[in-house]
Amino acid sequence: MTFWAVGAAAVAVAGSLYSSNQAAKGAARQGGAASKAENEAVVRSNTQSMVRNSYKAGMMNMQLGLTKKQAIQEGNSTSINARAAMGQVLANQAASGTVGGSADIVANDINMKWGEARAMQRENYENDLTNFNNELEALSVSAEGEVQHARKYEYMGPSGGEMMTSAVLAGASSVMGTYGMKAMSLKLGPSSTKV
Repeated sequence: MTFWAVGAAAVAVAGSLYSSNQAAKGAARQGGAASKAENEAVVRSNTQSMVRNSYKAGMMNMQLGLTKKQAIQEGNSTSINARAAMGQVLANQAASGTVGGSADIVANDINMKWGEARAMQRENYENDLTNFNNELEALSVSAEGEVQHARKYEYMGPSGGEMMTSAVLAGASSVMGTYGMKAMSLKLGPSSTKV
């Protein structure tokens, strides 16, 4: 009788362990598939964000290039106009034979205005560079905030040891229940009625 009880317990333990393992594998497969789908969506989203932010950064760089070109053109135009005015002053001075303070005052005034114009153009361009750098920094921070990270699926169910313990306890309780039922039907235990 004991041999059959032990055999039944072993079969119950093995069956319980097998079913626990199958359930764990199924849960792991489902969790892995869900995690894979979620990670593919994260990669798509990150790729779209990267393309969008790269395009915006490229447009910002193109705008900065145009701003630089415009600043150079303005500087050249100012230089040409200042040199033309200086040449006119020198030509008038030579034509009139005037030498002295009034011609020098006009030349100094032209040089001073030319210097002020260059300083203002340089300051405007530096302001444009500062604005560009601030916008680029904001874009960088925004891009970092948009990045989603893929998750690794981790099975959080019972471990192999926990499943084995559960299976052994289930098998033992099954054997004890079966033994108790047999003992009661054969009246092997203490009798509840006394005569």
